[in-house]
Amino acid sequence: MLDFKTEVYPLILKKLAEKRRYFTKTENEPNFVKLDGDTVMVRTIKSKPNYEKIPYEFFEKTWDILKSKGRVKQSDLSKVHHVKRSAFMLIAFDLLDEVQYKDFNNSLVLKNWSTLKK
Repeated sequence: MLDFKTEVYPLILKKLAEKRRYFTKTENEPNFVKLDGDTVMVRTIKSKPNYEKIPYEFFEKTWDILKSKGRVKQSDLSKVHHVKRSAFMLIAFDLLDEVQYKDFNNSLVLKNWSTLKK
């Protein structure tokens, strides 16, 4: 299984750096991304004109849930696991080859989860 801090998070940062603007999966609202070292800053319609820091812990917790359960819905991410900015987590993790976004239930699925768990 990939190590989050040394393998997954750097890959998320690399992928996010490819564009300045991403759109939420359900509402198609723009999220403007700015990286400050290994810190992710995002500006949304609500936060405009300010960029808000997305804590590393939100990314790490999302990955931990994916590793343990194999999938997570956006609503569970925010309401059950208390990961704020859950819409952005779906954007960021969907950039990874190992993760797939499922629009029918607005969730992330870790590909090959059953074989990775072994």
